[in-house]
Amino acid sequence: MSNTSAGPDSPLSFSSSFGFSNNLVDVSALTALIGSSVAESMVLGNRGSGGVAWAATSSFGTISVVKSCCSAASSGWLRETLGIRTPLCDSAVGMCLPHDSARASKVRRNAGDPVALFCRQSADGGAQDIENEKSSNTQICWSDVYALDHSTAMMLRGIPDTPVGSPLEIYTYARYPFFRVRNSVFQAITISLSVAKLAEVYVLWSYGAAILGIISATPWLFFFAGAILVEIHEVICGRRPEPALGAVDIIAGQLPMVSRRGGRRKIVLGAAENARTGLAWRLFWLLGAAVSAVSILFSYITLGQQDGRVVLIWTGFQFLWLGVRILIYHVTDPADPMARRMLVARAWANLPKELKERVFELACALAQSQTFIHPRGRRQYIEDTFSTRQLGIILGGSDPATLYTLPSTSTSSVAFNSQQYSATPCFLASCG
Repeated sequence: MSNTSAGPDSPLSFSSSFGFSNNLVDVSALTALIGSSVAESMVLGNRGSGGVAWAATSSFGTISVVKSCCSAASSGWLRETLGIRTPLCDSAVGMCLPHDSARASKVRRNAGDPVALFCRQSADGGAQDIENEKSSNTQICWSDVYALDHSTAMMLRGIPDTPVGSPLEIYTYARYPFFRVRNSVFQAITISLSVAKLAEVYVLWSYGAAILGIISATPWLFFFAGAILVEIHEVICGRRPEPALGAVDIIAGQLPMVSRRGGRRKIVLGAAENARTGLAWRLFWLLGAAVSAVSILFSYITLGQQDGRVVLIWTGFQFLWLGVRILIYHVTDPADPMARRMLVARAWANLPKELKERVFELACALAQSQTFIHPRGRRQYIEDTFSTRQLGIILGGSDPATLYTLPSTSTSSVAFNSQQYSATPCFLASCG
């Protein structure tokens, strides 16, 4: 009689060591590693607070949630260095490199040509603040931008380019009470529907897998609480009109660089700050990434100790939440409460003094940004003046906007080593 029993190293023994439960766990883990652009967009707030609540309902796509949270919580230079920059993250928070970061300067040389430049004013943005800080703060807070967030891109897309040789046009918000466009009822309903996640916890608890249910629901609970806070903040902000003048000044277009002349441009003064670039959102994403990573790790450790019936129930719920999450994504509108705010063109001659100073700060920031990527190195320009506040000290209190009037016509360029380099103030005014 032949011996048909399998030895410890036989293929039969090896395959029988894997039960149905473990195979399904492996499939579930592989599914979780598959990226989910829907969850990524939702957790970044691109679909409003309701989308945030649904981002982590399903464990499938959690890796994308973790990656998006880490990307959005990181500064631009770190995002680029770690290779976690994504188009969806750019649409949420943009991609910019601050001037005062030594690490950003190393990334800047390989990031290509910037598409815009931001100058951030102080909180009140008044001229008195500028006068009071002349002796203590002579640096302009600017960033060169390599990807615009969706709201800013929509805003700039709605205004025409100023061609080379045309008179300078500066855009500001129209002076009328503007309230954020919000659909608070719909967002509140969407957030409330995500409570259905508790049904999974109850069913798993009834089958003796309460720990698995709690671990699986922890990321949802975190983002659910965050979504409520986001919606409360949006409701409070929507009840009062937006300031007539924001803190961000923007110049976009074909900016003059070392190897090219300037071209068409757009100048916007007093744009609103993107709230998702603030510290509160970054801390929220950082904690969300940690909670999601720990939850998915312990979920699969716990699943390995369950029988096949529990694993089937858990997997069925994950597919259910995956389908509902996709549905919620397609029925919700993009969250851009500030993108449709009206902008009006204003001539240079009609600008008040404080706005002219802000235009000159844009010109100085643009000139300074060229030194950061110049082949000669930034140290060659360390003694140059790139601030209207410094100019005011040098000129003994005179107004640079009055002393150095921006031209309205004629072109100007500097010939150096058989290459043409555009003059930055001329680019702002009328030429490239």
